[in-house]
Amino acid sequence: RRVRGRAMLLRKLFCSTRFNNKYKHIHTNNVDVEILNKLTQKKILERVSSGTVPAKVLKDTSIYWGVDPTGDSLHVGHLASLTCLERLRKAGVQPIILIGGATGQIGDPSGRITDRPVIPTETIESNVRKLSSFLDKFLGGSVQILNNADWYSGMSSIQFLAEVGRHFRMGNMLNKSSVQARIKSENGMSFTEFCYQILQAYDFLKLYQERNCKLQLGGSDQWGNIIAGTDLIKKITKEDAYGLTVPLLLGSDGKKLGKSEGKPVWLDSTKTSPFCFYQYLLNLPDASMEQCYRSLTLHPSEEIDDIQQKNALLGSGIAQRKLAYDVTELVHGKHCAESARASSELLFEKDKSWSAEKILDVFNKCGNVKNLNATLVVGQSIADVAVKTNIVKTKGEVKRLISSEGLFLNDKLITEKNYTIRAVSYTH
Repeated sequence: RRVRGRAMLLRKLFCSTRFNNKYKHIHTNNVDVEILNKLTQKKILERVSSGTVPAKVLKDTSIYWGVDPTGDSLHVGHLASLTCLERLRKAGVQPIILIGGATGQIGDPSGRITDRPVIPTETIESNVRKLSSFLDKFLGGSVQILNNADWYSGMSSIQFLAEVGRHFRMGNMLNKSSVQARIKSENGMSFTEFCYQILQAYDFLKLYQERNCKLQLGGSDQWGNIIAGTDLIKKITKEDAYGLTVPLLLGSDGKKLGKSEGKPVWLDSTKTSPFCFYQYLLNLPDASMEQCYRSLTLHPSEEIDDIQQKNALLGSGIAQRKLAYDVTELVHGKHCAESARASSELLFEKDKSWSAEKILDVFNKCGNVKNLNATLVVGQSIADVAVKTNIVKTKGEVKRLISSEGLFLNDKLITEKNYTIRAVSYTH
């Protein structure tokens, strides 16, 4: 009875058929078997476990990338993985996106110096829905989107430790660079986050067995977690699986790209407007241009080389302007990219002459026009109007803007903290 019960438990854990069978096994003969070599040569991929992936595996597999719903939007740093997935899809490899409805309640400790804050279950579930909707739209419905809560919700902690945890050795887990960094830090590392690598490894096993997924993609900081998954698959199935990583995009300060003064540059237009998104990319340093083009766009390598050469010869931010436009178009569409570019030219290119109608048209397209009754503007202090139009949140911010010469009215610098708007201030 004990042996039979153990066999039943193993089947439940490792051979579940809860998934819809629509995508259970994917086979295609139209795979570019050289795609991984090409992406590595182009510096779009950074590492491939075992050095290479056999052609016969590429012809009969899928690849997955995972993201935890710790926020309700992805940020610009995630684009490196998404564009790589799209390149692989076009080469014939079926992509899967796994949203961590379960693991998001723990949080990946990689790259962090403190524990992630606990996120309520309701928030996690809401984030899962929002990310799924965005990814489905962004990728054109061409990708399977799954949730790991579907298999963890039916497992007890005793089952997980007995049937999965026993395959892991403490020495290997402690030697992970992300774990070492946290253990040596002032805040240490919780047991919960320490176990995250086991959960990610089990995700890979689950997809390997039920989706024929033999490849996992992640950022270079995910290497240890990915290899934990390939090792688990080898121990349980005696078969090989493979890990791929894309390079982390870092700013001149060494921090991950997408962080603006500690705040992510979101892909959701309600959190980071297309104009602010465009401006962020426009202001990236020259040193970041080549890798950003390779990681954030779908341009052919030859076109990227041509852009770099022109930028080196002519300068003047040619590469930045094209990158800003192309990535904004990729994320938000052509209309938003054109509006963001026009707004940028209006605000920062002083040699242009713009009519009032053109100015209003540009900002209307960006959704940055506030309509107020004249009685709420004429005779009012500029601080009051700035707060009413949500340019700033407080009058104190207005004073700081004026002190730093950052507030303009009709392209005229405002220097008086108690400036009053008069009828003659209108743009005609």
